[in-house]
Amino acid sequence: LNMGAYLSKEAAMDDVPSQTKRIALVLGYAGLMSVNILAGMGKLPLISGNPGPNNAELSGRWPTRLTPAGYAFAIWGPIFLVQGVAV
Repeated sequence: LNMGAYLSKEAAMDDVPSQTKRIALVLGYAGLMSVNILAGMGKLPLISGNPGPNNAELSGRWPTRLTPAGYAFAIWGPIFLVQGVAV
């Protein structure tokens, strides 16, 4: 583990103005939420340009004994909420 390299990267981040960091965080979070919402709606275009299936459709197409129940994915709501508050 090269702590010197880690510390120098951390020091480099100190040179970035805090307003720039805030803007980058907000834009990154907005991008994350946009991609997740579009993917959940099945409207995220794939490489072909056509929207692909959403997670429920994919899970229904290939069911396994390991596929969790739909309510298990509800954990992502609080995770994104806490992340948004932190941003």
